[in-house]
Amino acid sequence: MTSARRGDLRPAGSPFFNFNLPVGASPSGLTIAWWDASSGQWMPLKSTIDLEAGTITAQIKHFTSFAVLARQPIASFSLSALLVTPVKAGLKENVTVSIMVANSGDAPGSCDVPLKVDNALVETKK
Repeated sequence: MTSARRGDLRPAGSPFFNFNLPVGASPSGLTIAWWDASSGQWMPLKSTIDLEAGTITAQIKHFTSFAVLARQPIASFSLSALLVTPVKAGLKENVTVSIMVANSGDAPGSCDVPLKVDNALVETKK
């Protein structure tokens, strides 16, 4: 997550931010978060977005630094269904290796898949 800017507190106890939605950003990816110095992380809060007014609000329980965070879409790859055919092979016999690569993230991307034999790199495919 990336910080957009800090905001002011309203008397009602909600941080209140005016914002312009960045190009390519989804409103559903925006949230107000507070800085937790002990963990060194931003802690997201349940936030309400009003696109027409250009505001985002959240209920708070304490005073600290707040920021609007925009979740960046990422590609997330998993490997499964490794298949080696034949299971046993003689010296200099051809072997076919296949694997399923799936992107379960919310952004397109590519993944390098290395093939190693006896821990030595043989080939890398995208």
